[in-house]
Amino acid sequence: MNINQKFYTMKNYLIYTILKSKKVWYTLSAIIIPNVARLLGVSEDAVQEIFWALVALTGAQGVADVTKK
Repeated sequence: MNINQKFYTMKNYLIYTILKSKKVWYTLSAIIIPNVARLLGVSEDAVQEIFWALVALTGAQGVADVTKK
């Protein structure tokens, strides 16, 4: 296996590992969903509640991951 094949294999492994992480998806949601809600005209209080709920979910998943090991 040459260096390009090793790099390609490692890159695919890292991308797959990152994309299957719930914390990554929760974090992306915490960024995207409040912005979409603002564009749709949702009140700022509701947007903050959504954001903090997603932050709490991300933290809880982190705790679950630590206790799983």
